[in-house]
Amino acid sequence: MGLEVDADDITELVAEHQDELTTEELKELHTMSEHMSDDEEGIEEIEGLLDEEDFRLPVTREEFEELCTDVFDRVKVPVDAALVSAGMDISAIDQCTEHLSTCTLCTEHSKVTVTVSPISGKSASRVLCTGDLNHCRKTTYSVEELVAQLLTYAREIAADHTDQKIKDCVLTVPPFFNQAERRAILSAAELAGLKVLSLMSSNAAVALNYGMFRRKEINSTAQNILFYDMGASSTTATIVSYHTVKTKEKGYSETNPQVSVLGLGYDRTLGGLEMQLRLRDFLAKKFTEVKKTPSNVFESPKALAKLFKEAGRLKKVLSANTQHLSQM
Repeated sequence: MGLEVDADDITELVAEHQDELTTEELKELHTMSEHMSDDEEGIEEIEGLLDEEDFRLPVTREEFEELCTDVFDRVKVPVDAALVSAGMDISAIDQCTEHLSTCTLCTEHSKVTVTVSPISGKSASRVLCTGDLNHCRKTTYSVEELVAQLLTYAREIAADHTDQKIKDCVLTVPPFFNQAERRAILSAAELAGLKVLSLMSSNAAVALNYGMFRRKEINSTAQNILFYDMGASSTTATIVSYHTVKTKEKGYSETNPQVSVLGLGYDRTLGGLEMQLRLRDFLAKKFTEVKKTPSNVFESPKALAKLFKEAGRLKKVLSANTQHLSQM
């Protein structure tokens, strides 16, 4: 059974049950309504961008596309690379599947600002934590230590979900990770108290997961599937083949499904973050041109954070609307 709703339905729902909904629920419904709207423009309000000055600017999809033209041109490059690697043409692909993944880092400490700065002569970066917590000030962490904290948090979630202690794990890493990066992940897991049974490329893990739940669809005829995965900071395209093979073990013949990775293409710097940063800088430049305040918006971390958040929302809105009115 399917249910179709539009922006007007959500507006009516909010009007009828406004007193019963929490602030977070109201905010989420408002965002949904905005994304589903067919209107030519919408309004977002953020108080005082810089020196208590507000900012209002209409942004069109055409401007967004112009800002990110070269980024959009790179979207197909990983696919072409994967096809070349597999030695096949796009017509040989039976299905294309998008794999979207998100990761959220939660912390019990609030208002902690993290600044990343590369250290000369070292392959890793170090992070300077400053915030409300005294023990966090002037403390440096290696990348491995930060990843270890993420893994510790992930283990706690898994333990709560399964009601079991988690000691062993299989970790996935981007397929373009080199040996030094893979060793860094293993070091982080060791710091987190985890025993890594295997490091697996994330694209191979996606292909394996896809095939596990489609066992009945796999037969002796090879099916070529293209997995396209664009994240915040990297993009991969993987071509895999599914088919059944006959195996013989202990005198018994069996027919089992098999997955083979035929081709891989990637771009380590292509992702949604690049688009969001360009929108942020575009909004900052427009604010500077208005000259509402002598202060430089690019020198205000707080103002840039507001613009970054607005740019992320604006990116989503412009995917469904031709124009948006950004007001801060």
